Amino acid sequence: MYIKKCSPDDCPKLAQFNKQLIEDEGSDNPMNTDELQKRMYDFIKINGGYQAVYFIEADIIVGYALVKTTSLPYYLRQFFICREFRRKGSGRLAFSKLLEYLGVNVIDIEVLSRNTAGIAFWKSLGFEDRSNYMRFEKKESKIVENKPTKHIYLDSAATTRPSNEVIASHPDVMINSYANPDSMHALGLDAEKIVGHAREIIASSVNAKSGEIIFTSSGTEANNLAIFGAVEALKRKGNKIITTDSEHPSVYMPMRELEKRGFEVVRLSTKGGKINIDEFKCSLDDKVILISVMLVNNETGCIYALPEIVKTVENAGLRDKFYGGTPYIHCDAVQAFSKIPVDLNKLKIDMTSISAHKIHGLKGTGALFLRKGVRIVPQIFGGGQENNMRSSTLNTPGIFAFGKAVEENVRDFQKNSEYINSLYDYAVLKIKEKCPDVMFNQEKAIGEYSKYILSLRLPNVRSEVMLNYLSSRCIYISSGSACSAKRQNSHEAKRVLINYGLDKNSADFTVRVSFSKYNNICEIDEFADALSDGIKKLAVY
Repeated sequence: MYIKKCSPDDCPKLAQFNKQLIEDEGSDNPMNTDELQKRMYDFIKINGGYQAVYFIEADIIVGYALVKTTSLPYYLRQFFICREFRRKGSGRLAFSKLLEYLGVNVIDIEVLSRNTAGIAFWKSLGFEDRSNYMRFEKKESKIVENKPTKHIYLDSAATTRPSNEVIASHPDVMINSYANPDSMHALGLDAEKIVGHAREIIASSVNAKSGEIIFTSSGTEANNLAIFGAVEALKRKGNKIITTDSEHPSVYMPMRELEKRGFEVVRLSTKGGKINIDEFKCSLDDKVILISVMLVNNETGCIYALPEIVKTVENAGLRDKFYGGTPYIHCDAVQAFSKIPVDLNKLKIDMTSISAHKIHGLKGTGALFLRKGVRIVPQIFGGGQENNMRSSTLNTPGIFAFGKAVEENVRDFQKNSEYINSLYDYAVLKIKEKCPDVMFNQEKAIGEYSKYILSLRLPNVRSEVMLNYLSSRCIYISSGSACSAKRQNSHEAKRVLINYGLDKNSADFTVRVSFSKYNNICEIDEFADALSDGIKKLAVY
């Protein structure tokens, strides 16, 4: 296929092509044969500012375009391609060649579609939206070393970018495996196989059995199912629950609701990111029916000593050393899953919550590990899916993406861990170099912490002010949990940091930076520079 510039003598050929288009496509084509020929003559002979070009493949005209080229940016007026050629999937190729022929770098859309599909078409050709006025600018084809991306996303503890493998494979499942996995026909059975395969991948990644994985819509739902389901199953045995003072809102708020219902909730101190085991021992008695402790804190990154919790319960003689019995032990592992080693068989925990969108899967899918033999009461009733534990039609594409993300993370676990560790260490050095007055909250940590999360205390700049400033420079971090970021009660929003050991003022000046495998040192450099600029401009003394 090649492009040829049109001369007046070529107008009748294109007019005939246009006539054929009208016969093939119907009356939607904006120009009939006479109009086309007249416009072609006008454009080429009268108005020298227009070009007419057409595409030839095997000596046959397969498309044409009329383009204004008197000034930049170019305004594309008409572009037609024959149906047969489009069916071959070459229409987009022809369009790309036209743009290359014209040397177009910027397009201001006038006539072309302005809907979502139209925008997607432009982006597929290598253009990207540069403003609210539908201006699209050609991306550089060359990869510039050490050049940061347009957006610097350092808020992966809130949610992660879906992985490249998930993005590439997910549409196929949406298009071809959309049947209900509970249906008995062949398409339903295919969807069921996809769900089953993902279930096996996820279970294997935490050393569990596939039958112990219950799919939910989120980590929040998994936490609620575990907490309310366990309490309802065990309420005749006692009314006491033990948790910590720094849990995620999806555990903290259910505990507040259970207090309203008459349950006693003991919140263990986690100052310095370490659970007060002496408090825990004093709180243990035969009235305790549930213990719920997170594995990695979502704001400080501190790793809580779950093995010590389990061992303390066993030593107290409150449950069998080979699992089972009261109290149940639940763990919110949303920030730990696929980031630090999690072996549920070794941890001896009854219930564990995980989520897909924290590990480069998609939003809308989570899971609860429910150890075989542990009985809880379902919270959603209906068709009896997930062994009657969570009724609802399963989200096959989301579950597939969950399994794909886990498979990818298991495969690359060591590489990712080493990379994140080096990225964290580099960020600390760079921030110390550029912003010597910034304090690192992890330095207060008594125990271990995940290097996926970096907690920073700013000198005399409120976190919300710095967030807005960085956002204006297309750099995105957070001030804490996204699930409580918009809560009006400031003390409650900063609850975790205050319980960690910061005073309220220090908590108000704390920001959270969280990393993923898609970040790089160039982004860290730009972030450190922007943070330094922000402190200089925004600090109030």
